[in-house]
Amino acid sequence: MRLPFIGLLLLAVLLTIPARADVIAVNFTSALLSGSPVETLTFGGTLVNTGPAIFINGASLSLAAFDPSDYDLTTLLLNAPLTPLADGDSVGPFDFFTLTIPLGFADGSYTGTLFVQGGATSVDDAVLGSGDFTIRVAVPAADVPEPASLLLLGTALVGLGTVRRLRQRSS
Repeated sequence: MRLPFIGLLLLAVLLTIPARADVIAVNFTSALLSGSPVETLTFGGTLVNTGPAIFINGASLSLAAFDPSDYDLTTLLLNAPLTPLADGDSVGPFDFFTLTIPLGFADGSYTGTLFVQGGATSVDDAVLGSGDFTIRVAVPAADVPEPASLLLLGTALVGLGTVRRLRQRSS
């Protein structure tokens, strides 16, 4: 007798836990961009509403190793519709954000997540959807002169020295 009661109680508890499903699908044009330090990368794409009508009111990034001053979300906020985005509607493609790779950054791949915020009203800021992206940083190798270039430079210096000595002897 107790076993069915405990099962029903457990089912009731599970039904009260809110399920989290993204209402906004974040579709990047390219979720992987590569660059070098001091270079600015622009991520863009399309936002698709898969649920009831909602307002897009904000955005944020989760991006380890980067400072918030390295990226700018202004373009997403300027391009998001001011009116509610209806079920099934999309907006884009447009630029979501720009990111400048800081000087002195190490080679490697850095992953991040873009969060789109909003809700049923123009002041809500719940997370409506997210999309993952990757930045591949490639630090250019230092320029090393070719041996042939060094040989040419050395020959020119020896020739200039010889011409100078010949002029001094003839004077």
